[in-house]
Amino acid sequence: MPPNSFAAGLFILTVVYILGQRFVVTGSLNLKYIFLAGVIVNIVLLFFWNAASDDLYTFIYRSRIISEFGQNPYYRPYDNFSDDPLYNSLKTIWSHKVTIYGPASLLIGSFLSRLGGDSFLLSIFVFKFAYAVLNVTNIFLVWKITKSNLSVYLYALNPVLLFEFALNNHMDLIMTTFAFLSVYFWLKKRRYPILSWIFLTISVLVKFFTAVLIPLYFVFGLKKMRGLFGKVCYGAVFGATIFMSGVLLYLPFWESPDVFSRLLEISGAETTSPAIGIRLFGRRTSVAMFWLIYLVLIFMAMRARPTKKNFLKYASLLIAVFFATGLSLFLPWYMTVLISVLVLYVGFSKKAWYVHIATLYAAGIYLTL
Repeated sequence: MPPNSFAAGLFILTVVYILGQRFVVTGSLNLKYIFLAGVIVNIVLLFFWNAASDDLYTFIYRSRIISEFGQNPYYRPYDNFSDDPLYNSLKTIWSHKVTIYGPASLLIGSFLSRLGGDSFLLSIFVFKFAYAVLNVTNIFLVWKITKSNLSVYLYALNPVLLFEFALNNHMDLIMTTFAFLSVYFWLKKRRYPILSWIFLTISVLVKFFTAVLIPLYFVFGLKKMRGLFGKVCYGAVFGATIFMSGVLLYLPFWESPDVFSRLLEISGAETTSPAIGIRLFGRRTSVAMFWLIYLVLIFMAMRARPTKKNFLKYASLLIAVFFATGLSLFLPWYMTVLISVLVLYVGFSKKAWYVHIATLYAAGIYLTL
């Protein structure tokens, strides 16, 4: 984690970023310059070492278990491969553990690690370059989804997103990119709903947080179907697409149900950094609160008009409730996906203060560590 002085700097940058919004609102800062600034910052950060996390190392070595050793990181930890030429450079406190993340992340990572080969610096550069490309892609997707200069600014120059995505290279960026692709095809290319569901499944199977959005897609799509037969057919196709996409992604790694062992271990563990609801009310009460609020929100979404604004509003609320009450382990960079979805919501609601509050909260967490 960053020292207090570094965390304070992140918080100050966030305040400057909030004040800078007025230049977008008044038209002094147009789309071209916002996009260009976002690209330049991502290129510059490409040459900076990770400041507050070694998660990139973990991503690389778990990918190497596949690409270099042809083994399965769901069953074999990196410590089993201490003869790897990069072992001493890449090992972390998690090297003795099998992976917790979804198979989509491993498939992407194994491709990148082949490009990096046995060079430590080249591997770092290849992965950081891929993250920079994804982050710039997200800026473009924000524009395509919202057509809002303000939303593009709120994403492209957000200090927390740049810090966690472009500098520290957390896997949440990959999850967010596929979530954005899913939203794009859901809201903008409605003739291709199956493609949207496939991208949603990939997002979930990078890092599982976006799984809370699956019922939202279902109920919003269901509202557009006419007649019982149409609704049944929609439900069948939706369920089959999500299920088969998940099966195909897990298939290369399946040896036994133990593929989920680490995920189940973490989801039920007591940690020193749980969701705020668990800290205040205890695990059982907080999880019960999560399911109650979550189901109420899904019910409210069923009754709401199926507009783009409402879809993104309920997506933001579902993620926020999950982070506040449902997670046994909550870390500052988890806020990035919530901030990103709120950025899209601003494009339709014009309420930028939601993004500001979430960003200040994420930056403020570092001050308490």
